[in-house]
Amino acid sequence: MALGALIIFAGFELGKSSFTKILHPAATVFSILPLAILVVAIFLKLWLSLFFGKIGKLISSDTVKAASIDSRNDILCTSLVLLSAIFEYFTGLRVDGYVGLAVAVFVVYTGIAVVSQEVSSLLGQAPDPEVVEEIKETALSYDGIVGVHDLIVHNYGPGRVVISLHAEVPAEEDILKSHDIIDQVEKAMMDKFRAVTCIHMDPVDTSNPEVQKLKEVVTSIVSSIDERLSIHDFRVVFGETHTNLIFDVVIPFRFEKEAELEKQIQQAVTEYDSSLFIVTQIEHNLC
Repeated sequence: MALGALIIFAGFELGKSSFTKILHPAATVFSILPLAILVVAIFLKLWLSLFFGKIGKLISSDTVKAASIDSRNDILCTSLVLLSAIFEYFTGLRVDGYVGLAVAVFVVYTGIAVVSQEVSSLLGQAPDPEVVEEIKETALSYDGIVGVHDLIVHNYGPGRVVISLHAEVPAEEDILKSHDIIDQVEKAMMDKFRAVTCIHMDPVDTSNPEVQKLKEVVTSIVSSIDERLSIHDFRVVFGETHTNLIFDVVIPFRFEKEAELEKQIQQAVTEYDSSLFIVTQIEHNLC
């Protein structure tokens, strides 16, 4: 954010000096030495921008990426100063003030973009979808983990990441064995993602074929409404007169059908079997 603020400040300063040049134009002194210095500066800044960009991407550092943007802006400013000087030398037209003003607007814009990105990070934003999928795949690669949901990634900067999620385990499995698997997954997450990991264990019935069949029916119904929807924590409470299907439905943000979603699911379930009733909790996808 500090780098972004400095970029904005530099843009305003450039805009102020450019506006002064427009009001009070002065001839540009053109000689070989300043020309050579500007050319060398452009190539050095180009190398620096590429270097910062590569390192910033490698270590996922927004600060280093912002330094790359700052160097790129320097390249743009220096190049346009050089071109303006050459243009004035051959035509006699003084355009450096107007060019500088245009560059100033661009620099301020990039500075605002850098600050906005960091504000989003501080306020909290969804993690990279590729990272989310990698976390899920890592958890599901362990025997004894049958599902993952309620995944949240708290990012407080490089080396300060916290991962929390719910892992579904077979209810009929020995609880000590399941707990040991959860510990293994947490350690693997810490080593792989360099993140403090906290996993909540959710037991689910995987041995009852009737429960599995009902889960497949509900999953199919929910997917038919919108393929972006998913369910988890599916449980069944059997009764003499009716059966309750208890589960959570995960919806994306700004889901237009949220108000009538529960009614739609219940209607489809009733068409399948009138003795079935749903007890749902609607929640938003945090990733």
